[in-house]
Amino acid sequence: MQLKCKSLAVEYNRKNPPQQIDVLMPWVVEVPARPAHNGQGNLLLFVEPMLRGKYVKFSNNFGYVSNGDPTPHAFSHFTWVASGGKALACDIQGVGCMYTDPQLHSNEGNGVYAYGMGDHGMDGIKRFFASHRCNHICRMLGLVQGAQQMPTVMPYMPQQTPLIMPMPAVQEPRKMSLDSRGSSRENTPPSSISGYIPTATALSAPTYMAYQPTQQPKMAIPGYYSVYAAPQRGF
Repeated sequence: MQLKCKSLAVEYNRKNPPQQIDVLMPWVVEVPARPAHNGQGNLLLFVEPMLRGKYVKFSNNFGYVSNGDPTPHAFSHFTWVASGGKALACDIQGVGCMYTDPQLHSNEGNGVYAYGMGDHGMDGIKRFFASHRCNHICRMLGLVQGAQQMPTVMPYMPQQTPLIMPMPAVQEPRKMSLDSRGSSRENTPPSSISGYIPTATALSAPTYMAYQPTQQPKMAIPGYYSVYAAPQRGF
């Protein structure tokens, strides 16, 4: 996740903002002498350089945005645009413009969180934009301002139960007979018809079977309606 944020920071710096930013990269350290807390393998630690100076938390992953330095908030807004609406960096903190331990919210579809437990998906993204106010850096970068910055997402519609066609009651078969002139009569006692021949049973009313999809939904378009995969089109 920090590697993704660092790559977005590189893109941000290419826009020549007033202040260049960076994201610390951690190392993974294995401690052979100590077992992992879950008992599986050795203990693993994430280590990063110590930041010296006044440590500030500029935002969190639940919509909080601090007053003051506009750079971290412009960077968060930039990540949403630069990722094509797929991710937003938040929980920006650190010393000056050296950030550490950021969080990404992802837009990968209903119930899909690509960046761990701190990823609140579209709910987290909406909370950021509800608090964020575009500043002069946002305008310099050409980021959309005002109400238009809020991503428009169609509501996700869960899969519905397949429609079941009504099944009408089965009708009693009609008794058909022919008289001597070849005319048909319905529901007439055979004894009253001249030239009576054995009755024929007509086809009963058609029955409607419950609709069953040919296969389960293959995918749900992120932020859009669930769709059935049409076999003839080959999703």
